[in-house]
Formats: sequence, structure tokens, C-alpha cells
Amino acid sequence: MNLKSAPWSVFSKDKNEEILKILEILGQARLVGGCVRDFILYNKLANDIDIATPFKPEEVMAMLKPYFKVLPTGIKHGTVTVVGQQNYEITTLRKDVETDGRFAVVEFDASWQEDSNRRDFTMNSLYSDSQGNLYDYHNGAEDLAKKHVVFIGNARKRIEEDYLRILRFFRFSSRFGGFSHDNLEAVYDLKSGLLQISKERITKEVLKILEGAFFIKIWEFIKPIFVVLNLKPEVDFKNWEKLSSLAKLAKFYQDDSLLRLSNKEKKYIENIQSKSFYSKRSVITAYNDFGKDFVEDKFLFDDVFFNDYEKIFPIKGGDLLNLGIQGSQISTTLKRIMKIWAREDGKLQKSDLLDLALKIKEA
Repeated sequence: MNLKSAPWSVFSKDKNEEILKILEILGQARLVGGCVRDFILYNKLANDIDIATPFKPEEVMAMLKPYFKVLPTGIKHGTVTVVGQQNYEITTLRKDVETDGRFAVVEFDASWQEDSNRRDFTMNSLYSDSQGNLYDYHNGAEDLAKKHVVFIGNARKRIEEDYLRILRFFRFSSRFGGFSHDNLEAVYDLKSGLLQISKERITKEVLKILEGAFFIKIWEFIKPIFVVLNLKPEVDFKNWEKLSSLAKLAKFYQDDSLLRLSNKEKKYIENIQSKSFYSKRSVITAYNDFGKDFVEDKFLFDDVFFNDYEKIFPIKGGDLLNLGIQGSQISTTLKRIMKIWAREDGKLQKSDLLDLALKIKEA
């Protein structure tokens, strides 16, 4: 099968020459995984470029170092990174010899077929060479056309190799809208394996699941997995598409959830869940304390709006710049007039606030 055009043809001239140079030097190399998948879908190559080659990491570094900066970023697992107009991860063809549900011990004497066998889903096991020839060992192109997420080979075996694949299964299902229902039995039977996965890895996948365009459509299938992660199983989806990622997570988050968030993220979620907008003044106070993004999220999260509340704080930094206020004085002046505005319950007009800013400037 041949793609309509080689994936890197969508790059700028500099990047086009760069990636072709890498492939020319290596001789045997193919784009693989998500970049090929997304090019087929959108005719646009993603920023994350993965390249597979039969050459060992040390050989790849020796071949490319005269022309590029090459870093041994994951050499134990066969990966080096080429630093150019963007980064390119180049990984030696591999096969697993031992897995424990989190990590794999690999060998590098693998064929293209064997390398494809160790990948997670059929749509992620597509390869393309510099001529745009597509190499598809598991009918991934057909599953991709149907937007069906399907494990390669035996679903149970794939999951037991890395339990994070349970969340990846729903991440791509949430993104594309379809999946193999035949795989669900293995997913549910092995869901307790997620307890072996780090909270950091779980958190990244959960946030991506929540951002999927089809999340609500497949929510009932995801629910048993969220229960394992101590996330709330029953929520409402009012204004879902308009919420930020953290506000979406706030719908499900509990203190004992198996997620790891920064202190700032925790505080944001805590305030989204606990603060109340009971008057215009409470909104003004929240705006001053937490910012505009928080207020907009909170309106949507609670599905509560004030009909007479069209704008929050009417002054922006650009307005002060036009008055000749510059540098750090912009932030300082904004804070001062915001406090006065809040004290007056938001009744001061933009012209009143600009007059105040001028007086502060001239003081």
C-alpha cells in the first residue's frame, strides 16, 4: 500500500531535508506509530516523530554523529534522540524477552514483523518508508479506517506486558470513538493491574482520556476503570466540552484517587469543587484571588450564571500601556485598581478605572 505522499512532504523545506538526510544516512529506516497513524487520518505529520531501524543504538549514533547532535536518551531500550529542527526518536527493532506489567527486557535482533508484534494496538503498528510505502502487519489501516482501537494479537498478553495499556485503550477509544468490544473482557479482568502503575503515568493518561471528543459516548465502558483509580463513578456532564482539563478532572477527583497532581493543580481542583458563587461580589473576589480562567471554569462547573454579569474586570494591561504605564508598573497598577473595583462591588466603569490608573501613575 502506498500513501498519497511521503509523510515528511508536509514539513517545511528545512525539516524535509533534515528527515530525509537521517533516512538516507541510515539506509534502512521507517517512520512508525502515531506519526504514521495521524498522517493517514489528517494528512499532517505530528510533532512527535518515531523512527525504527534494524541498526543497534551505538551504530545509529556513530552513523549520525558527524551530521547531527545525537543523545543516548534511552539506549538501554534501544532509543537515541536526534536533535535538529525538532527531535526525532530512533529506536532499534526490538522484541520482548521478559515483561512484568510495567517494564520490559528487550533484545535487538528482531525483524520488522517481530518489532510490530510488541506494540499495543493495530493502528499504532503502521510503518512508512521514505517513498510513502505503508507496511501494515496487523490490518491496522483497516481498523484505523473504522476508528476501532484493537489490541495486537492476544489482548490479555498485551495488557499483562504493560498494564498502562488499559488506560491507553480508553485514551484512543475516547479520541476516535470506537474500539473492539471483544477486548473488553481482558481489560476488565486485568484492571487491578493498574495498581502496579505509577501515579504519574496514570495521571497523564487519565487527562488525555478526559480530553477525547468521544469521552461521554464511551463513559459507561470507562467507569469500571475509574472505580479502580478511586475516581467518582457518578458525575454530571453539564458544559463538558467548554471545561478546562483540570475542571473536567474535578468532576471525578477524590483525595484518595490514584493520581499525582502538583500542589497548584490540587488547589485549583479543590477550589473548583468547594467555592460557591452566590453573588456578583463572590465572583469578583474569586476573580481577584484566582483569575479569569478559574471564574469561567467555575461558572461552567456549577452551571450557574448571573444574567447581569457580562464582563468581569474591564481593564487589561494594554489599556494601561496606552496610558504610558510600562514594565512592572502595569501589574502593580492593575492589582491596585482591581482592589478598589472589588471594594465598590464592580460598579466602577472602565473610564473611572482609567482615571484611577492615571492618578496612580502621576502620584
